[in-house]
Amino acid sequence: MEKTLIFVSCGQNTPDEISIGRAIKNTIDKTVGFEGFFAEGEQNLNPANTHIFDALRRCSGAVFLFHDRGEIVNSSDGTSRHHSSLWVNQEVAILAYRKYCEGIDIPIIAFAEENVIGMEGVAKGAIVNPQLLIKQENEVEQVKNWLKITQFPSVVSDEKFRQKWDTLSPETVQVLGILVDEGGLRVKELTLKRSVKKKFLWDDNKVHQAVRIARTQLVAVNLIEPIHNLNSGDELSLHPTWQLHIKRKLKRINRVRPQL
Repeated sequence: MEKTLIFVSCGQNTPDEISIGRAIKNTIDKTVGFEGFFAEGEQNLNPANTHIFDALRRCSGAVFLFHDRGEIVNSSDGTSRHHSSLWVNQEVAILAYRKYCEGIDIPIIAFAEENVIGMEGVAKGAIVNPQLLIKQENEVEQVKNWLKITQFPSVVSDEKFRQKWDTLSPETVQVLGILVDEGGLRVKELTLKRSVKKKFLWDDNKVHQAVRIARTQLVAVNLIEPIHNLNSGDELSLHPTWQLHIKRKLKRINRVRPQL
């Protein structure tokens, strides 16, 4: 059974910061059905750290710890505030973007040291509401309780997607590519057929058959959502859970076979 992945985002400037990150990850790992991810000592943009971004893509929840990184003074009015880790704020922003793209709620729990007020960058617009970061034992207990009472979204794994993708015929993949090109959201079937015909120069019978089969296959594996509309024609949309997987897969195919 696949475990629910929880991302642990924590500063690593001091031994105490690393210690609490480890402790929370261990608590998550010891909870049945869960797995924690804590990228200890690897907060930079080197290619070797792509697994951090992959974990952010796959996780179903996250724990954020905002440690004080010092005072910032506004040169215009002299006001000051304390900021937190740039990396932690960036990881909040990445999950906010995932929520926007996928249309799903990703539960989080956050803690901040007393002097830290507000988030940084894109994270300012995210609803974080951190609790006061007091001591390691308290945060560990809070995370343990959070795991028990929180409903997490279903795990969206690459393996599940591969199983779905492997059921599709080559022509269905081609039709799906056109659906993505048309925006992937509430695309009229008539528009899809016209675009398929223009792209592949198929005759009307082949276009009609290809779109019909594609619709059947894609609905069967829940990669698209059909919307029945008697007045203006049926519409098709990419399923929000799988749209990023679909777009990434098609991009890889197009690198190898540009004619698609």
